[in-house]
Amino acid sequence: MSFFKQVANTAPLDYISPPFPSLYWPFPVQGYQANYLYYARDVWRYTLTWTLIFYGAVHIVASGYAVAFVWALINALVLILSSFAIQGGL
Repeated sequence: MSFFKQVANTAPLDYISPPFPSLYWPFPVQGYQANYLYYARDVWRYTLTWTLIFYGAVHIVASGYAVAFVWALINALVLILSSFAIQGGL
């Protein structure tokens, strides 16, 4: 029985979920700093959180670009159309 329990639960006895920002820091600040997730709940939480962060960041950048482009297009159209009115003597 202990064999199956050991195979099913490979987490170390002193395992705690790592802090949020990352599982791996690529720059050697204090040596090798890799953390691992052993439980499905932790994997799901990290995956969902980082997906929402990247999804939100990409959409904010895309919407900012779209708003800036549309705003510039509307301003250009207003200038062009007002120049026709000025040239026509209105």
